[in-house]
Amino acid sequence: MFDCMLGGIMATQCEIDTYINERLDDQIEWYDQKSSSNQSRFKWCKWTEMALGGIIAVLTPAITNCELIKYIIAASSAGIVIVVALHGLHNFHENWIEYRKTSELLKNEKYTYLNKAGVYKELSDDERFILLVERCESIISHENINWANMNSGSTSKK
Repeated sequence: MFDCMLGGIMATQCEIDTYINERLDDQIEWYDQKSSSNQSRFKWCKWTEMALGGIIAVLTPAITNCELIKYIIAASSAGIVIVVALHGLHNFHENWIEYRKTSELLKNEKYTYLNKAGVYKELSDDERFILLVERCESIISHENINWANMNSGSTSKK
């Protein structure tokens, strides 16, 4: 067991384990689940667009033969508009990619820390923990800012 300083306050091994298990692992799991959910929704939107587009393509040549076909084509067209609007409104593709990236960055930090590799190599235990917290919280904060910008319609200019 060791102690380390975090912002001038001693952190015990128990507190370090708590940070990793309750904060870091929780965030990794949250971003992983959100990524998977957005991936599923994105793929559903795309498959629905393709299916409805296929219906339109197949039925269009027969449009003069049957009044019902006109309604099916119109409904399929409206369905495509709705699905495209939902996708545009909820940014499923962008969220899928960003959440996956954040989850993988946090996993990388965790495993690099636990294996005393990369930036964590040759640091004392307390320096390693402080660096882990700073880097992970920076990743989470950056993702929150990106999400807010993406969902408010604003873009940052550099």
